[in-house]
Amino acid sequence: MSKFYIVICFLFLFTSCSDWLDVKPESEVIEEDMFESEAGYKDALVGVYSLMSARGVYGGNLTMGTLDVLAQNYNVRFNPSLTNLAKFDYTKELPEGRINQIWGSMYNVIANCNSLIGHIEQMSKESFTDDNYNLIYAESLGLRAYLHFDLLRMFNAPYVSNPDYVGIPYVTTFSKEVSRQLTSKETIAHINEDLSKAMALLEGIDPILLDDEENNSSNPFLIDRHNRMNLYAIKALMARVALYVGDKEKALSYAKEVID
Repeated sequence: MSKFYIVICFLFLFTSCSDWLDVKPESEVIEEDMFESEAGYKDALVGVYSLMSARGVYGGNLTMGTLDVLAQNYNVRFNPSLTNLAKFDYTKELPEGRINQIWGSMYNVIANCNSLIGHIEQMSKESFTDDNYNLIYAESLGLRAYLHFDLLRMFNAPYVSNPDYVGIPYVTTFSKEVSRQLTSKETIAHINEDLSKAMALLEGIDPILLDDEENNSSNPFLIDRHNRMNLYAIKALMARVALYVGDKEKALSYAKEVID
């Protein structure tokens, strides 16, 4: 009889194990489940902004951290861990770790943008309320361009001196495949393509509402758009890109649109 119970216990263990392993933690959402509804796309977009605010990216390294040390904005002679970074000695542990963190974190954010973009391109506008399809799609394209532009400025040679410098890859798909490195000229073309598409999606539907108007907006997704990748943020970025490559006339044109 004891042997019988042991067999039953083993059968129960192995038959229930797979079901037990299939239980998802509350904080985890399978990708296919995430993109089944408009709410999932909104959450994914918020997730992109959240990743951008991490200390490894714009919450530290790219604002008051690594780049400010490289720009000699701080006196770090009493901080030995930052001295090598300030001296542009990238072979030491801390500078190399900071650089790897920036590179990896930014491409992680880009991967999340690409996942969102890849799924929303398979959806119809009718699946979304109001103009939310265009808003989410355009913001994701704009953020992908923004991230690549900063990577280009950090890791490639200056455009005006060497536009054919082969540096960063411009990643447009959510894949494990390694993307090939592009010239600065090719990267700029991809950036402008994403920004132009984003601008076309937002023209005529993306008002920048005043605070009192936002509180009364019938579309909650319009709230705080002045803090997000809105139409004018995209045009401002297009002005920056044009200025970076030396096209001052185009840069002035886009800048005036934002100023006016």
